[in-house]
Amino acid sequence: MDVTDTRTNDPRWEEFHRRLNPLVATFGGRPLLNQTKHLSREVVHETLGGDWEKFLKIREQEDPDGRFLSDYFAELM
Repeated sequence: MDVTDTRTNDPRWEEFHRRLNPLVATFGGRPLLNQTKHLSREVVHETLGGDWEKFLKIREQEDPDGRFLSDYFAELM
């Protein structure tokens, strides 16, 4: 399921995504990290599981000082 809207700054739209992501996760949905809006750490860990852990290990190996680590990804770790 992919929902889109042009009113991306509307607080109701943001709230919709905050509520939708956990619901979709219960059905086995997996977020697209570069497209899914308003992800939480809990949803990422629940939906990506071992794949997320592998990604974090590779990221740590390749960028141990966090030079390329954005605030967005840091919040999801």
